Amino acid sequence: MPHGTYGIYEFLEWQLTFGNVDKLSKVFAYIFSIMGVIGIIYSIHVDNDGEILAAFYYVGGALGVTLAGDFLTLFLFWEIMAFSSVFLIWYRKSEFSVEVGFRYLLWHVTGGLILLAGIIIKYNLSGDLNDDMVVDILDIVSTVNMVLTGGLNSPDFTDCQKTDADVTGDGTINILDVIQIINLVLGNGLSLNDSIGGIDYVDATYRKEGNDLFLTFDSKYAVGLEIALPGIISNAMLDVPNQPDFTLATKNTNKCVIYSPMNKTFNNNSLTLQISGVSEFDIKDINVIAGNDVGQEMSVRWLAPEVHNFEISKMYPNPFNPVTQIDYNVNQAGELRLSVYNILGQEVSVLHNGYQPEGEFKVTWDASSLSSGVYYVSMVMNGQMETMKAVLVK
Repeated sequence: MPHGTYGIYEFLEWQLTFGNVDKLSKVFAYIFSIMGVIGIIYSIHVDNDGEILAAFYYVGGALGVTLAGDFLTLFLFWEIMAFSSVFLIWYRKSEFSVEVGFRYLLWHVTGGLILLAGIIIKYNLSGDLNDDMVVDILDIVSTVNMVLTGGLNSPDFTDCQKTDADVTGDGTINILDVIQIINLVLGNGLSLNDSIGGIDYVDATYRKEGNDLFLTFDSKYAVGLEIALPGIISNAMLDVPNQPDFTLATKNTNKCVIYSPMNKTFNNNSLTLQISGVSEFDIKDINVIAGNDVGQEMSVRWLAPEVHNFEISKMYPNPFNPVTQIDYNVNQAGELRLSVYNILGQEVSVLHNGYQPEGEFKVTWDASSLSSGVYYVSMVMNGQMETMKAVLVK
């Protein structure tokens, strides 16, 4: 079965997902299926149809728990497992099995109630910062203020409120959480796998006119931005002209949040932030987080000569003997030369030379023909260079 979500049904205000297939759930689904087949073979001699039916219900419940795409569906199949196992015990039809079955049922009911309580708490509190049991515009504003005042390090909010604001569950609070809370308010019921648009790049450019700095972001899918501008915002005026569907929020914290309360994309697929009263700045110090309609993070690439749109992300092992793997990523396609130099500046190996599309890549460097020492892996692209030191030990 291909990865994805299956069997999605609406029940009252809940969205139930009976099948959420990914790598991990597929592994356990295979395990439970194999166990079920073994159980069938083992029980061929059993004449009691009730026992066989209860066993099938138990296997089905186990598969349901494994593939459940939401907590309520998980609870449903968990209870199916519990009651089918109880009936499996009762079908022994002895006084002792009845007593054991009731004890087993008591423990499972207790565990099920604890699980249900946790699910209710999770659904009620996620995104509900003021604990009024409703996720609304007040929670959006509170989350934006939390982002502006330090996120998880904000001194203005309690730990409980920070937990509620981290809707993505990634341990950070940023524009992506704001977008997901907006979806909760709008009742979109969107998950990270349900993007209406896409997660393409956000292309960023800038221009300076006198004391005004213009940052332009082009994207078909972005619906929110979080921009950190060290040393720029504190004495400046900010505006997002020609964007009636967007709200600009900032405090004297060198950070601003731009979002659409209706989760709309940029007008004409482009948004410009005008910062008035800027004297000096370094574009490389500006950090941007962008999100699409469901709160997936989008890669932001600066189309500026002084900003690298590529990097050597990792070299492992290092030191090495004699083979190592080099991981690198490219955010803007172009001609790339990846080579290795010794300490004398002599090129001793060429790992890639030619057109490189956008994406993440790996290359293996075999230095068996070289002597021990320090080398430099060099990446040259679009007139820019990045290097990483490598140590060969034989």
